[in-house]
Amino acid sequence: MGLYLEFPALDKDFPMRSFTNEGGVIVYPHWHKEIELIYVIEGRLNLGVNDVPIQMAEGEIYVINGGDVHYFLGIAEQ
Repeated sequence: MGLYLEFPALDKDFPMRSFTNEGGVIVYPHWHKEIELIYVIEGRLNLGVNDVPIQMAEGEIYVINGGDVHYFLGIAEQ
């Protein structure tokens, strides 16, 4: 698994984007200059930031600073 720099295409008038991961998509380690907000709508999430593992639960939010290497993987509820 490699590390990569992400260059998101952002609208200059509204420099924001959002996406939803329903647990089936692995987000490999990457970084970018923009901050990233992670909000767990339901279930749980394994998040890694700068080699520190973080377990998140429904309703929690985490702010990732620009330049921090991060990845995440949803946890399937049983």
